[in-house]
Amino acid sequence: MKVHIDSVSDVSKKLNIEVPEETFQSQIQRAYSKVIRSAQIPGFRKGKAPKSVIEKKYGKAIESEVYQDLIRDTVTQALEENDYHALNISDISEPKREEGKGFSYTASVEIKPKFEPKDYIGVKVKKSETKVEDKQVQDVLDRLLDQHSVLLPIEGKTSPEKGDHVSMMVEEVKEDGSSKCDHDHDHSHHSHAQEQIHLVGHADARKEVDEAILSMSIGDTQQITLSDEKDENKVYAKLTLNAIKKKELPTLDDAFAKTVGPFESLDALKKQINEDLKAEVAEKNKVEHARQLLEYLAKKNPVTLPDSLISAELASLRQGVFNRMIQSGMNSLPKDFSAEKMDEELKPEAQKRVHEELVLEAIAKKENIDVDAQEVAQKLEEYAGMMNKPVGEVRAEFEKSGKIQEIRYRILNQKTLDFLLDKANIA
Repeated sequence: MKVHIDSVSDVSKKLNIEVPEETFQSQIQRAYSKVIRSAQIPGFRKGKAPKSVIEKKYGKAIESEVYQDLIRDTVTQALEENDYHALNISDISEPKREEGKGFSYTASVEIKPKFEPKDYIGVKVKKSETKVEDKQVQDVLDRLLDQHSVLLPIEGKTSPEKGDHVSMMVEEVKEDGSSKCDHDHDHSHHSHAQEQIHLVGHADARKEVDEAILSMSIGDTQQITLSDEKDENKVYAKLTLNAIKKKELPTLDDAFAKTVGPFESLDALKKQINEDLKAEVAEKNKVEHARQLLEYLAKKNPVTLPDSLISAELASLRQGVFNRMIQSGMNSLPKDFSAEKMDEELKPEAQKRVHEELVLEAIAKKENIDVDAQEVAQKLEEYAGMMNKPVGEVRAEFEKSGKIQEIRYRILNQKTLDFLLDKANIA
């Protein structure tokens, strides 16, 4: 086999491959022998039909299959011999056959860029000085107090003011104020009114709701109109003020600490909060150090980025955006949504991630950093715990979907990043 490679770019190659006559004929003979043994031709016993008959009936199909097999095998061999990691193989030409001289063909291949990583040991990284302050501990305690608070009616108060919590019935109604209710087969009515607790003056509160509440007294009912920013969709709601309440916080003491968790005292609770915050800070610092390191390595190791990797990363980022939309309660895309605009905004991040991953992969190869089966098994156990499934079931699912290789890749990247951070000059 002869291989000539035209370099279109660092990540795009054109393979010109010549397959010798001996290889072609050997494969042809093997293919004919296989068909002759199994073919059932009228007038001949199984396996006894002459080659000329088989050739007449199956010749073109056999030759086509031989071409496909040899092209697949020789492309693979050419890639291995040149240490190319193929991402995409396309534009395979029709084989050109010359009697007695084998055949030739061309193929376009997109590959991962080959480069020698440099300047990755002892990278200077500015140390993040984030520390746990007493105020952060107190903020956590305040949130815990708020979570364990109760709302109690304010005796004698009939009109709410900013800062009050109010209990009210809210019902979506028609513009004329009539109830929007369901009708079942018996023509009975089901009210849509729901009790809600509202904090007057809260930053996220609708202005129309606050204005209505501040003009009401207990027992009053008022209809309001809620519109979107473009005033295209209007919703009418009827509010009935039931009660005005205040939030009562528990006392911050040893007894409270015991209700929160397995803590014998308030000091024990504070100590645990401090340790948890330190762990969070350490992780944030590590993320920041990694960001600086990767940014430096990308500048020191410029590479041509394969389009297919950028497209795959872009698709992943796009899916992440959609998932967050769903989690936030959005059940439809905004009217001004543009897939092209979103891709344009996400593309720089996709390029950045691909670049960083290629550099990490090259460093891992040079430093002989690898992932063993035990590390993959441990990660699968973590996923199984999060998914509340047997680890065997999770492994089977991941192997079927091809995610095992993705897990190996993530572990490898993290190991390489940990190696680089350990060797970095963080000061």
